Amino acid sequence: MKALELKFGKEKIQGRETFFSTADLLKAAINNVPREGGMDVKEMSTRLRLLKIVDAHKEFNIEEKDFTDSYLAIRKTVEFEDADFVKLKDLFNAVKWGVVSEFIIELGETLEKTK
Repeated sequence: MKALELKFGKEKIQGRETFFSTADLLKAAINNVPREGGMDVKEMSTRLRLLKIVDAHKEFNIEEKDFTDSYLAIRKTVEFEDADFVKLKDLFNAVKWGVVSEFIIELGETLEKTK
């Protein structure tokens, strides 16, 4: 089993205060469509399993309009089977992000360091 901390973060991106959650970034990576233009049912099933693990933490389903700095203190640990964690890391590394973000870089480094 591999443990990963879910949390919120806030940083200024393109002149605007932006909030992130590791849960939202992981879901974006899981839902990212492969360059080849789709996925087979086995791949979809694996990704759905990952989404269910992340979605189990409802406290991270916050709309941007509802975000306050009090959310920055929320931390939850989520556990993944080893193979699922490797898949999650691979999916995250495959995303071509549309912004420059320290929070995204930090999450990527955390995924790489987790043994």
